[in-house]
Amino acid sequence: MCLLAICTMPVFANVLETQVTISVTNASLYEAFEQLRNKYGVSIIYSNNVLNDQQKVTVNTGTVSLNEALNLLLAGQKCSYRIENSQVILIPAEPNTTVAHVSQVTQQKASVKGQVKDANGEALVGVNVTVKGSQTGTVTDLDGNFVLPNTGTDATLVFSYIGFQRKEVNLDGKSTIAVTMVDDAKALSEVVVIGYGTMEKKQVTSSVTSLSAGDLMVGIGGSSIATAMQGKIGGLIISGTGSPNSSNTFQLRGMTSINAGKSPLIVIDGFPGGDIRSLVQEDILSIDVLKDASAGAIYGTRAASGVILITTKNGTNTNGKVKLSYNTELSKKQDYGKLEMLSAEEYVSYNRGTNYGTSTDWYDEMINHENFSQKHHVILEAGTEKAQFYTSFTFDDNQGIAIEDARKDYAGRINASFKLLDDWVEIKTNTYYRQAARNNNIPNFQQALRNNPTRSPYDATSTSGYNVWTNESHDYNTVADSRLNDYYGLDKWFQPEATLKVNIKPVPGLSVQQVVGYENRQWENHVYRSKYHRDDKLFV
Repeated sequence: MCLLAICTMPVFANVLETQVTISVTNASLYEAFEQLRNKYGVSIIYSNNVLNDQQKVTVNTGTVSLNEALNLLLAGQKCSYRIENSQVILIPAEPNTTVAHVSQVTQQKASVKGQVKDANGEALVGVNVTVKGSQTGTVTDLDGNFVLPNTGTDATLVFSYIGFQRKEVNLDGKSTIAVTMVDDAKALSEVVVIGYGTMEKKQVTSSVTSLSAGDLMVGIGGSSIATAMQGKIGGLIISGTGSPNSSNTFQLRGMTSINAGKSPLIVIDGFPGGDIRSLVQEDILSIDVLKDASAGAIYGTRAASGVILITTKNGTNTNGKVKLSYNTELSKKQDYGKLEMLSAEEYVSYNRGTNYGTSTDWYDEMINHENFSQKHHVILEAGTEKAQFYTSFTFDDNQGIAIEDARKDYAGRINASFKLLDDWVEIKTNTYYRQAARNNNIPNFQQALRNNPTRSPYDATSTSGYNVWTNESHDYNTVADSRLNDYYGLDKWFQPEATLKVNIKPVPGLSVQQVVGYENRQWENHVYRSKYHRDDKLFV
């Protein structure tokens, strides 16, 4: 595990901002809490004196925040909760109240209640109501009503609801308010990419989640865009580690087959079967996730686990001017959560084994304290109303927290689009190349914790410079094991493609489109082991 510090303007993920779907039917609170642990990445701490976790609950929601999910699950329970970092702590509620809340208060304040309606006077159910600048919040009930205990009449309330504009209301001494929310016409008019083309969000009837480039988290490092997508799409589970060479797995609609796997189909610029690892975040225009069968029906059985449609940038109308932009990320990783082990002195005093006369912190020896990661991205674009051009170049040197764990990427992309014959014909070309050189020879941390702290990993009299021993089956020099063995991989992606679209202008919305592309993926594995490595010394 590592803590990432970014030298640009990062936007860090917050567990309170994560939006996911919760679905439990006649299940115990313990089972419901398991969903929260997996989907929000939090720990839930409580005792049986505070809550009986075998009580049955039924909660099925759309995308909700952690606060909203907890309020729904704990409705009617005589307990409150407090959120500290990634921990949810359940505590006994104040006497004569069953309202779950977030903040732990030391001074009683007035309660605030109200009702939320739309412009037509209809009550809105499930509106997220929070106190600005705090973690206190609740959701409206079936009649649009809400109650915020111990809030105070000098607070500002924030109301948010899918499809409506976010609204802030200053209480100004009032304890009862009526709120009217306005439709977000802009959000409903956003263009969504689906399997059969594009349409406005308000016309979409299937389950589709859309992200624009601005929705992706920036300044978080990582070798693929999976890191930037974390917590942005309800129901999408992304797994991986903090290593630069970590591969990510995606699960959108659960298990589909023993042999076919569970990953959704990736479609990049209309080309099915793309590899999400080949993309650079700065080149992405939008990401549209098709969750149900009707949305991805055009892709057949390949869409059984859902579809992720990724559209890359194609340039903009710059009135013929050339636009150059550059951005960079600089980061330093720091380890934390180190286990407390016996020092060399304690090891000797407790007579745990042979005393070799030195003092070694094996965990510290395997940490790359000099790590420094950098990413540079250059974009060159130009365009007119009828033709746009976009090209980008990326260099990414990502160093891990452990020794012998690093990755270096080079990537380039050229996209262009043209409109011909009075817009009857549209031609788009997309070409990209990416190369990733991986040093993936991380030492065995588990073994290092077993090693004798009085034994040094280094030997100045040895040709290799390392103290290599082979006479103990469950003890070996993990530093030398990693340093004297190379495990080097080289990934290459190359994909040119062209799209020809003919618009039948007399019939609005009717067009014929053909995509032609070629994809080349290569993986090279280079392995080298020094003759001084312990595995070779066994046979000398």
